[in-house]
Amino acid sequence: DGERLELLRTFAMQAAQAIDNARTYADTDEALSRSLEQLLALAGIGRLLASTVDLKAIGDLVLTNAMEATSARLGLVALCKDDEDIELLAAYGYATARLDDQQWLGNQFEQVNSEALIQQEKRLIVPIRRNNASLGVIMLEEAHKGPFNEDEAQFVEQIANQAAIAID
Repeated sequence: DGERLELLRTFAMQAAQAIDNARTYADTDEALSRSLEQLLALAGIGRLLASTVDLKAIGDLVLTNAMEATSARLGLVALCKDDEDIELLAAYGYATARLDDQQWLGNQFEQVNSEALIQQEKRLIVPIRRNNASLGVIMLEEAHKGPFNEDEAQFVEQIANQAAIAID
């Protein structure tokens, strides 16, 4: 009876290990699929950004791809022309009065330094930078599927890097 019990314990431990391995494989497979999708999206974005010099078209392309990647409900892309003047390239979901408010837009620039900032998990602000100079900002709010995460922030940072090259 003791041998059967030991054999059952061994089988149970092996089954538990097999289930754990399957979960690990599924998580790794999902992460690899997500990475591949992001790489393909970045390649496509890069090609499209290289084909235009129109700043509004660049802003629309950047915003569309950033919002799709993060499931954001609201978003904007704006450039800082000088210390005071901000040019809105693209926006979606915001009230017109808010977008016309230069002080509100300026506050968005002040909140972000050199890396992406996730605020209260509901707002993602990513700087568009070139050679340590701030060119603009990508701001996304209210993700449909829940809070923004670090993977999304890193992906939008990559979009911002490509946008900086196209803008500069």
